[in-house]
Amino acid sequence: MSGNKQFDTDTAVDSAMSLFKDKGFSGTSLSDLEKVTKLNKSSIYNAFGNKDGFYTACLERFRLHYTSQALAKLEQADFKTAIYEYCDYLVGGFNDDSMDQGCLASLAALEMAAQESVAKESIKKGLDDMLTCLEKRCQLAIEQGQLSHKWQADELAAMIISVNRGAIVLNRGRGNKQAGNRAYRGLLAAIFNE
Repeated sequence: MSGNKQFDTDTAVDSAMSLFKDKGFSGTSLSDLEKVTKLNKSSIYNAFGNKDGFYTACLERFRLHYTSQALAKLEQADFKTAIYEYCDYLVGGFNDDSMDQGCLASLAALEMAAQESVAKESIKKGLDDMLTCLEKRCQLAIEQGQLSHKWQADELAAMIISVNRGAIVLNRGRGNKQAGNRAYRGLLAAIFNE
């Protein structure tokens, strides 16, 4: 049937995510995407518009899958439990084979910061959503007396995100996961005076 999509979009996006994590946006060609997804250029253009659109679809899938699962951990009533589970989930990503090259959103933020693209807006939205959610959770913990009043919710939320993103850079740059794990341990010790 002409004009009907003959492939699974989720499978194509999952395949492309690995490629983009490994090679980055700039290092990934349409030819690479054709090989990894087994789609031809016209199918890629019809489904995603262009490489930027395909990259954005990958970022959105990452945000909806990984980021939403991480943020769900913050729903625990006890703040300490919530933050520990949130950090444990993120550290667990270090051991997830699909995350082996690092967090797609973090890598994309580093690469796409100076470029104008639809993907850049997706990256900003993901960060804004995460900061907002963390800030609200930290503020609630301060109001409930579960977190010291020495903290400012917006500053702590930014610090948590910074450690998260920095741990990924440390792990990728050093070629092992120890530095990132240490960063999380230091963050938790600082928050809870341990």
